[in-house]
Amino acid sequence: MLYDDGKFVLQYGGEYPGRYSRADSLITFNFAAYSTAGPWQATGALSGDSLDVKYNIVMMLSDFEDGVYVRVP
Repeated sequence: MLYDDGKFVLQYGGEYPGRYSRADSLITFNFAAYSTAGPWQATGALSGDSLDVKYNIVMMLSDFEDGVYVRVP
């Protein structure tokens, strides 16, 4: 869920809030959560109704998987 005020919540087996910034079709996600290995971050690329998300290595080591999210009206 992306909000107009720059906040987001990822719903993935739980809720993970944070802040995002957008430059054209590219989105950078900075999560409120982090680990001792470093910050939780991801990047996304918008294309039509799809958002292709790539998580950083810290999140991948915490069992997050890259994926494509499709907008639901």
